[in-house]
Amino acid sequence: MLNLLVCTSRFTVRAFNVIILQHAAEAGRLTGTARLVLTELSQIWSWSGRNDNDMISELIQAQVDQGFDVRVVYTEGGVDASCSSINNKRKTTFLLLDGTWQEAKTLYRRGPLLLRQLPRVALSPNFSSTYRLRGDYGWRNKFGDIETKKGLLCTAEAVACIFDECEQEDEHVKAKKGEEIRARLEAFQQQQQQQCLTRS
Repeated sequence: MLNLLVCTSRFTVRAFNVIILQHAAEAGRLTGTARLVLTELSQIWSWSGRNDNDMISELIQAQVDQGFDVRVVYTEGGVDASCSSINNKRKTTFLLLDGTWQEAKTLYRRGPLLLRQLPRVALSPNFSSTYRLRGDYGWRNKFGDIETKKGLLCTAEAVACIFDECEQEDEHVKAKKGEEIRARLEAFQQQQQQQCLTRS
């Protein structure tokens, strides 16, 4: 899951990429949701430790060189840039950290310096998380709104939120995409829970 901070303002971008920076331990987990949004993602980058930092730095720099305004969706310790500060005349790349709460924290702290130098942006989900395949182990108390559960999203929900919030020329397509992702997630969770019951 990702550490997301609820933000009241909305942001506007004309064109965007969504890239997942995934902790290597997450790739094989049956409860991971990145696989559900492969068609919406530009790329998935894998990080297994500091030996990958140079490669990740090069990949981030390549996005910058292509003219993308790269923003990392990670808000522990505060947001460096407000949502409204995003330049809607530039293409934007949203970089999501994928793994458990602890793995995302480790990835951010031990990943390349360039990652920590990127402006951090908060999403403004207009829905509460329905993700239920993993326990939160106290993370909701630490980072989230306990009553609404807003701001605490799994990876697929974060991607859906980006589509919800980013203005596109075709508003119908935008709304439909977020709904599609959330429906895909619900079907996936039901399937996983049924398989657990079958195995037991």
